[in-house]
Amino acid sequence: MNSKQKIGLLGALAVVGTGYFLFKNDRDEKPTSTSDKETKLHGDDTESNFIGISNARVHQALMAQNPNYAKAYKKDLKTWGTVSGVMDVSNDFDEAKRKKKKLKAFAKKALEVQKNYKEKAAHLPEISKTQITLTNNGTSVRAINLWGANMGTSISKPLPGDVQDHKVNQEVQTGIHPQNVGFNSFNGLLYVANQLSDSITIMDTSGAIVKTVALGNVYPGFVSPVDIAFNPSNGEAWVVCSVENTIKILDATHSIIQTIPVGNRPTSIAYNPENSCFYVSNLLDNTLSKIESSTYNLVATLNTGEDPRTVSVWNQQGTVWVSNSSSDSVSVFDAADNLLNEINATGDYPTEFTTNTSSLFLIAKNSNELLELNPQTQNIENTYPLGFQPSGIIYNPVNGFLYVLSSQTGLTYIYSTTGTLSETLSLNNPPNIGIAALPSGEVFTTNTNGGKLAFIGYTESSSDITINESYPEKRAEFQFKPALVKHAKFVFSDENRASGLKLIHQSPTGKQHVTPISFNNYKSPQNYLDVAEVTAVRGDVIDGKSTWEFKIAPGQTITILVYYKQLQFKYLIPTIKI
Repeated sequence: MNSKQKIGLLGALAVVGTGYFLFKNDRDEKPTSTSDKETKLHGDDTESNFIGISNARVHQALMAQNPNYAKAYKKDLKTWGTVSGVMDVSNDFDEAKRKKKKLKAFAKKALEVQKNYKEKAAHLPEISKTQITLTNNGTSVRAINLWGANMGTSISKPLPGDVQDHKVNQEVQTGIHPQNVGFNSFNGLLYVANQLSDSITIMDTSGAIVKTVALGNVYPGFVSPVDIAFNPSNGEAWVVCSVENTIKILDATHSIIQTIPVGNRPTSIAYNPENSCFYVSNLLDNTLSKIESSTYNLVATLNTGEDPRTVSVWNQQGTVWVSNSSSDSVSVFDAADNLLNEINATGDYPTEFTTNTSSLFLIAKNSNELLELNPQTQNIENTYPLGFQPSGIIYNPVNGFLYVLSSQTGLTYIYSTTGTLSETLSLNNPPNIGIAALPSGEVFTTNTNGGKLAFIGYTESSSDITINESYPEKRAEFQFKPALVKHAKFVFSDENRASGLKLIHQSPTGKQHVTPISFNNYKSPQNYLDVAEVTAVRGDVIDGKSTWEFKIAPGQTITILVYYKQLQFKYLIPTIKI
């Protein structure tokens, strides 16, 4: 057999063998179910979840049951994905790579930031500590305000009764020889009667002059305004002109609208809300003029004692009281013009009245006395010796004290309504008879010789509160170098701890944000002291626009330890390389 025949025989045997092998395998296969013929797109990135392939043998191969194929299949699966239409694993792999890359970039950036922070943190000081020690030496609970240099807050504002903290806040120039001063509640303005310049100085309660009204232009002193009263229904100002013997009325625009003749040498005026009439005492006539406020008519002239100096009205009953300076008596009339009583022995030369809710008070100039009169019984209730010659008096309804002026000593004396001297106030210029008290408690006095009106207010902080000397310096430092608080420790000298602490921050628009903190949440008694470790202040910034507010009990001492870090902002500004 030649070579060509041999090749042909081998080829025929190969075809026959292949056909037999395929026929045998086809006989061994089981029938294919309907579900095997379906093609479903299910699976994830693991081999065991690929299902629904129609060809069982291919399915068997893809399930990696053939150990010789499994290794290559896994490699191809991760690199190229699976059979088209089942799942694209390569996309998940690329996404993971991208996430890993981002994570590495973020970690690198974090390391750079950390390194940068450590470099800048090296410039920050260690945690510092400052101590504030407060003591309440008074008998009242006090509100305390720390920090807040830009907010104009004081450590502890004086209470209205802190007359020891009175001071002259300012003096405003008026006209010549000012006498009485009055407050018009209708428009909130002050009126000063300038006797020798024949004018009325009108100003607001800040001291800004609104207008100066000239009452005459012939010779100075020919009009001679000395007293003033107001109609509460329309704000009209009724001015007593003692030389001209008239009453001049100013309307709301400060224009003179009426001039009413009265008796000889009028000295005082008062309004009676019971009958809406004004009463004017006429010194040389020994009379009292009664004027109807709506018609401006003189409706009655009442006889008084000798030399009636001042007239006052007890508003609760509408009774009219007149001090007769030469007969040393007080005449009492009702609203219907009936003389109710003549009270004698009211001291030598009784002059000025003032009232509170239960009594009238009268000063006797030559006998140096303060008299308390009972408006119900119309008798002298008490007489208190003063030890000086009084010239003016006013009751302050806000703090309940009597302010007695003395042109003799140049001082203002502050008494309780039981006649106890509480404080003596020395003014820059000696006062005269003019004095008024505002609803706010501020007091105003006229200085005749200097031609000024003194505004008597309070000091910035109560003298009952003492604080360590280093506090003002530290407060000023924090105003320009803010402090970041770590925590604060409050040490109370007794168990009368304050209820809480308020952290107050003021925005540039003036709006305040308040964060309340209860001390009871941080109670930690140590060494017989009441200690509060207030960690809630952590992160608070102390600067000129922040305040810590709390209360301190009478006789109590509070020590505050503040732990903080002062930020050096120049080291926190990023460095720009050019």
